[in-house]
Amino acid sequence: MDAREEIERAGKARQLLDHPLWQETWDLLEERLTQAWAHSQRGDVERREHIYLQLDAARAVRRAIEQIVLTGDMAELERSNGTTEH
Repeated sequence: MDAREEIERAGKARQLLDHPLWQETWDLLEERLTQAWAHSQRGDVERREHIYLQLDAARAVRRAIEQIVLTGDMAELERSNGTTEH
């Protein structure tokens, strides 16, 4: 993928992360999972592990989108410094 494509993808990823529906959904999901884990029984290891894995998977999705933004930001910086072809 060239720098232009990386920058374009970063813009779309940033729009997604900045969108109020994404933010609302993310906050709700994270809160629900955190509360479910906090209110689970200590002895219910299987349930606690399942909740943890759900939260970890959700965070992995968010990190993947954030990585697209960072990659695009790096491409933009390199392009503005003249270190990559347009």
